[in-house]
Amino acid sequence: VLAYHRGISAPYARSSSFFPAETPEGRIVMKGDPHFYSRSDLFERLGRHVAEEGLTALAVLPLRHHGETIASLNIASHSIAEISGYARQALTSIAFLLGDSIVRLRTEEELSESEQKFRALFTNDIFATAIVSLDEMRYLDVNEAFVRLYGYTRDEILGGMTVRDITAEPEATEASIKRMATGPTEFIPIRYHRRKDGTHFP
Repeated sequence: VLAYHRGISAPYARSSSFFPAETPEGRIVMKGDPHFYSRSDLFERLGRHVAEEGLTALAVLPLRHHGETIASLNIASHSIAEISGYARQALTSIAFLLGDSIVRLRTEEELSESEQKFRALFTNDIFATAIVSLDEMRYLDVNEAFVRLYGYTRDEILGGMTVRDITAEPEATEASIKRMATGPTEFIPIRYHRRKDGTHFP
């Protein structure tokens, strides 16, 4: 699917916006090798719509990552008859770098989205939520709902408190955390906790 274009007509953009993998154009890209076309072979190899656009030279540069084609960079000219050898080398190098860059940007965007979703879940004002180190069972972060529920200040909790300080069932709680550190998610149907004032609650 054509994601961005500049300097070509709207009809040509529509006619070249999508090429299924099984078409000749799609197979050229999926093969992964750069292709350079001059004025003399544009019409013969790529069809009438290319000639009607008035293109005189075209570079089709597959963008690859770990041996897989993920996109294509197409650069065309309305004036030069052929792309020089030096320009071909430069364009091929650019395409090589772009493949890894696109994947890295996608990964960064996905990580950013995941972080935003986690932050929205963590900072909710309804459910008490905490991040705990599995080795020391120490609190690394808590939300405001957690602070209100247990009655400690945030500084007190993050100043060195552990899960043992707020559980009314320390042995069972510690055993559950140790199992979580080495196995799948632990399902705990009910466990009693202790607030700062000493009261217990499920």
